Formats: sequence, structure tokens, C-alpha cells
Amino acid sequence: MNFTNPHSMKVKTVLESFLLKLLFSLLALIPYPVLSPLFRGLARLSFLLGIRRRIVMTNLTAALGEEVPESRLRSIALSSYVDFGQAMAEIAKPGYMIGNREKIFRVEGIEHLNGELEKGKGVVILTGHIGNYLVAGYLFRNFGYRVNVVSKNLKSEAANREFVRFFERYGSALIKISGHKDDPVGGLRILRALKKGEIVVIMNDQDAGPRGYKSTFFGLPTYIPSGPAQFIYKSEASVITFFAYRKEGKIVLAIQGPIDYSEAKNVDEAEKIIFDEYSKRLEEKVKEFPGQYFWLHKKWKS
Repeated sequence: MNFTNPHSMKVKTVLESFLLKLLFSLLALIPYPVLSPLFRGLARLSFLLGIRRRIVMTNLTAALGEEVPESRLRSIALSSYVDFGQAMAEIAKPGYMIGNREKIFRVEGIEHLNGELEKGKGVVILTGHIGNYLVAGYLFRNFGYRVNVVSKNLKSEAANREFVRFFERYGSALIKISGHKDDPVGGLRILRALKKGEIVVIMNDQDAGPRGYKSTFFGLPTYIPSGPAQFIYKSEASVITFFAYRKEGKIVLAIQGPIDYSEAKNVDEAEKIIFDEYSKRLEEKVKEFPGQYFWLHKKWKS
């Protein structure tokens, strides 16, 4: 029996909403040149205090091997914390980022996206938690693309509401889903977007449990969300990969060519082709920029 007090829950939601709005208002007052080093400093402090550090070090040891010196692993771990802090500062200041896009961003492979959009069947962009994977949504919309970003529901109702408002303020639609699979409402919205020839962005590298697709990452088995394969196969949408990473003082938005699953005879075959290639491409980028990957989540939890 559920004894949750509806009135208490409503008060909690209102209070959380107020605090989040207050936080966003305060962040808006802080200039980006101040906010950036502040967030990087807080991230560095989090590492020094050991917040989730054991998870990060365990992930790095599993991925890069025990033969890598601990000093090297700690250096990469610290870089991943600082990069995450930098990304949070950028996400909090989308107006600044878009207003200085020529100075801050470099876009590579836009012809891949345009070429697939011309087919008119919608495009699924598979990406991962490397570099600033969220700020790209602002930029794509600023370029005139209709972008739908898939995101899991947060535990806090107030946080969900503010997150949607904050993201959609810059023109991207947010498709909230309840899980990695078996969400008919979220799935229908994704299918509708693809049928209209729009872009759907999915970050597909977090642990999905044994019900997910079993792929490999750094030679180790890992379960990733399998739901996207259903939408892709049913809609006959194109699939490309995209990664945002820092290089030579800029955020590089690297759009890669399509994953060809045309030989797949059913959704299971399409799933294998798409996700094995996606995992391979993600691993290549993480190997190139290990200090920019989000090692803070339990990649091999299952």
C-alpha cells in the first residue's frame, strides 16, 4: 500500500522547482569567463574529495588495462572531471556559446547529415557521453535543423520539468522516455519524428542491463539500450554517428558517415549491425580522447 502524501509531494515539487529556477537565475548573472573556471575548479575539488572516484578508476583500469601506471590513470580521471565541469558551464551559457560559434566550434562531416536528410526518411544520430554532447543540440537548431533529443525521465518531477524548459528554450524538442525499452508513448513520438523526416539524437552508451543489446567496449561485454533499433528498422531511417570533443582549442562536432544496415533481414540483424559499428566508433573516439569521456557512470554495471 502506498502511503505517500500527495500534498507533501506537491510541496516538494514546488520547492524543488523554485530552487532550480533560482539556480538558473544565478547562473545567468555570472559571466562565462568567470563561470568556466569556477565549474572546472568545483569538478577538480570533487575529484580530490573522492566523489565517485573509485567508479572512475575502476572503469579506466578495466578499459585501459592494469599495466597502465596508476599516475596515468589518475591524470585521465582528473581530466574527465574537469572536462565535465567545463561542459556544465557551457550548457549553462548556451547564448554565449551560440553567439561565439565561429570562435568556439568546428563542424566536420555536415555533408553526411545533409545527404541522409535528403532521403526524407528521418535520421537517427547515435552519440555518446564524450566531450560536450549536449551543447551540440543548441548549435544544430541554430543551423536550422529540427532536432529531437531522447532523454530518460529524471527521478525528480521538478527537475524533469525544468530540464525540458531549459532545453526547449533553444528550439530542440525533448522526447522523454521512461526506460530503454517498452515505452510505447516515447516510442511513438520517436517514430512520428522520423516519419516526418526529422533528426532524432540518442546517447546510447550507458548500461541498460541484461535486457539491452550485448556489445563490447574495450574488449569487454557491455549492455547498451536496444530500443533504438526497433525505431530505426520500422521507419527505415538513416543512422549516423556523431561525437563532440575538444581539439586544438575548439569543440569539434564530428559527424560520421551512415551505418549501412540494408542487408539486415530482420530487426535483430539490424540491431547487431548498427550497435556493433556504433560501439566500435565510440571506442575509437574514447581511445583518442580518454580524458573527455564520462567515466563517472558504471559502464559495466551489469
